[in-house]
Amino acid sequence: RNKVAIHEKMFHLKRESDLMKIEAEKSSRQLEQFMYIVSHDLKAPLRAIENLSNWISDDLGGSLQNNVTENLSLMRSRVHRMRTLLEGVHEFSKCGNIAGEPEQINLNQLVHAVFETIVPPQGFQLSVTDLPVVVAEHSRMYNIFYHLIKNAIIHHHDQSEGRVNITCSAEENQLLISVTDNGPGIKPQYAQKVFELFSTLKSKDEMETPGIGLPVVRKLLQDIGEDIRLDTEYLNGTRFTFTLP
Repeated sequence: RNKVAIHEKMFHLKRESDLMKIEAEKSSRQLEQFMYIVSHDLKAPLRAIENLSNWISDDLGGSLQNNVTENLSLMRSRVHRMRTLLEGVHEFSKCGNIAGEPEQINLNQLVHAVFETIVPPQGFQLSVTDLPVVVAEHSRMYNIFYHLIKNAIIHHHDQSEGRVNITCSAEENQLLISVTDNGPGIKPQYAQKVFELFSTLKSKDEMETPGIGLPVVRKLLQDIGEDIRLDTEYLNGTRFTFTLP
């Protein structure tokens, strides 16, 4: 009787766990759909606001006072910022729907292709050390490296010659891939904040960035059971390390 009771209890617990998992996945899909709709539908009124500000400038012509000109310019910059944030929401909502069959990917070739696509500023160099061939979804791998390299370039403002170094090592059943730059670095207290959606360490007026790249990278990795962290002990720039199976 005890064995039967234990078996029945385990069956019900597993059934409840499966139902909770299904509900969680359903909620996640609904949230992604909501984010997609919001980011798409709000673009139209933003375009209308921007057009109206341009029409006001054209109608008033040279009679505009300096403060009015500045306010209209400020309005357009805020519209641009909101559009950038909506594009970030749109991208974040899409990254949970990466489609495609896993395939063999030469990470050395992929990373160099990403670097060329970004078109880095003059004096910025990429160094890659023996990255392996992995079996994964191409879009997922491309977007992970795209955002990590782009993030290094965007925030690299202390040195005239920037460097990004990508290395790989093996640990048990995982690959550890590190993306290191020689930029200004990130303080340890912000190790988790940088992965929060729309989080930026500088004022939006100081650096116009949506704060979407690292959250997208984390989501792309967590969707396949992996993760990324900031190496808080690295003091000569910034180093992110993520895992792959």
